[in-house]
Amino acid sequence: MKSGPHKLLVLADPIERLNSQSDTTLYLLREAVQRGLPSFWAEAHSLSWVSDELIVQAKKISMAGTRSELPKTESETTHSIAEFSHILIRKEPPFDAGYQRLCWMLKAYEKRVSFLNSPTTLLLEHEKMIALDALSEGIVSLEESIETCVTDRLEVALEFAKKLNSEKLILKPWLGHGGRDVELFDRNQFLKAPHDFWKANETNLLQPFYSAVLKTGDRRVLIMKGKVIGDVVRIPGEGGFVSNLVRGGYAVSQDLSSQEKSILNKISPWLWKRGILFAGLDFIDSRLSEVNVTCPTGLGAYENLTKENLAPAILDAWLENK
Repeated sequence: MKSGPHKLLVLADPIERLNSQSDTTLYLLREAVQRGLPSFWAEAHSLSWVSDELIVQAKKISMAGTRSELPKTESETTHSIAEFSHILIRKEPPFDAGYQRLCWMLKAYEKRVSFLNSPTTLLLEHEKMIALDALSEGIVSLEESIETCVTDRLEVALEFAKKLNSEKLILKPWLGHGGRDVELFDRNQFLKAPHDFWKANETNLLQPFYSAVLKTGDRRVLIMKGKVIGDVVRIPGEGGFVSNLVRGGYAVSQDLSSQEKSILNKISPWLWKRGILFAGLDFIDSRLSEVNVTCPTGLGAYENLTKENLAPAILDAWLENK
């Protein structure tokens, strides 16, 4: 890794699209700027490989911003990726061709730059697959997981649905994110008229619906370098069933269950060994649902509940990775 003074680059979507109240990237950026770290912002399409180096057109952050105001940037200038000691990749999913291009181009710099998370990690770790990997490797049991079917084939999904005890089902797109396009429907209706619900010509993720989420919500647990640093419980808004905060959910504070603690004790070091520095784990009814690795949300909700800002602890841990 690069030694000497720290210099931060954020590779993300346009800054004006982000929510200054809650966005994790902006939390980390504000902390870095307030510490005096030279910090820059660029979009994924700003990367170019020229001769023997990767360059980026980036804008220096001139003002850190606040929870009520976005950061201010200077004019765009050209930099070598090798100039930066730390790079935060925060392009919003889905993981499409543009996301792959971004990771492929940055991959050559992993030994010289500390990434949060690394391009290789983002290429290998599909967010909806990490929990299934943990199940496959015996890190968590089926009783500690959400029963899941990922398939393009309707007949496979129907056989899976027939074996479930749940009265209702959840259907998600495999490349979905942020609670978008999540559908809830009756299991028997799906078995009788599956084509009314099934999305043809794409990979679908089918799961039983746990009604507990309506009352107890789902839990987001933030992990940094194999250690739990905070958590919030997200409750669906009135009349809804999706608890994502960007989908109308709201946050409350609840103690971790014994099963959640047990799962976290097993999976946290496992994630760290896989090279995942920063992650957001989701639990429904004390079962592991998903593991988010693309700059997971939750810092704003956590501060609202506890008056504690987790950004300093995350940045401290990251800056140790030289």
